[in-house]
Amino acid sequence: MILDQIDIVNGSRYGSYGFISSHAANCFGLFMFLSLLIRQRAFNLTLFVWAAIDSFSRVYLGVHYPGDILCGAIFGMVVGAVVYLFYFILTRRFQSGPGKITNFYTSTGYLMEDVQLVLVVFYLTYAFIALYSFVYINNKFL
Repeated sequence: MILDQIDIVNGSRYGSYGFISSHAANCFGLFMFLSLLIRQRAFNLTLFVWAAIDSFSRVYLGVHYPGDILCGAIFGMVVGAVVYLFYFILTRRFQSGPGKITNFYTSTGYLMEDVQLVLVVFYLTYAFIALYSFVYINNKFL
């Protein structure tokens, strides 16, 4: 059903072993770990969109089926949550003192300024990709 919608890059087909998608597992694992670590809504939404776009690109390029992506995302989120759990246990055991609670910090103690810097990098990357894709598509059809 989706054969006509898949864009094969330079005619290359990849290996026959694609379950689960390691791209999806890595991206969603990083998303889960960092979203649990930082807990800031705009940051978490940005990371989720990044992970979803990266995972969708695997289906779009014909490298994975949607089920491969879904299972990779679930696996990655489970691994990200487990890694966060270990991180949480270790930091509670070896770190002391109260957390920073002001408007300058996230609820987990990270500077809002640092989180905003990471968000700006992500947004600029999204803008560049959108602009590049727009130019590429328009030049392809001219």
